[in-house]
Amino acid sequence: MRMLPLALAAASLLVAGCSTTITFTSDIEGATVTTKEGRVYGVTPVSVQFSNDALDDSRDLQGCARIMGVTYKWPSGAQVSSPDPIIICGESSSYVLQYNRPADAPDLEKDLQNALARAKIREAQLRAELELQRMDYDMFWMMHPGFFWGPAYARPPLRPPRR
Repeated sequence: MRMLPLALAAASLLVAGCSTTITFTSDIEGATVTTKEGRVYGVTPVSVQFSNDALDDSRDLQGCARIMGVTYKWPSGAQVSSPDPIIICGESSSYVLQYNRPADAPDLEKDLQNALARAKIREAQLRAELELQRMDYDMFWMMHPGFFWGPAYARPPLRPPRR
């Protein structure tokens, strides 16, 4: 029994050590991130897992790994490309890469409206998650009223006997 928590902790360390997360962000969210080969990673902000084995195979003599370059494209058509390859140095298991929308690209308003709509959706999702957590909390205390205070507080107070 005592070994189970230790085994779970060791397994989580092993799983966490198998990949590196790169989060692609932009100054105005909502850009679609696509590799030079056409693979779509998602819409900013988007996190992508890379196998440490694959990254290790691409390391140079300084220890820096290489991943394929990407292109950010906003709904207005504005786009920017990263260097190819993208060079990642260090021993971290997570990195953030940010590329900004070109300032001279047209239809900035369209991209700002898209970013605002995405932010509103994210806010609604977070509110729904918060409400579910509140409901779980309330349900726990309804099911286990004496958990914190002990069984004496879980019962209604005794009434004096009638005479």
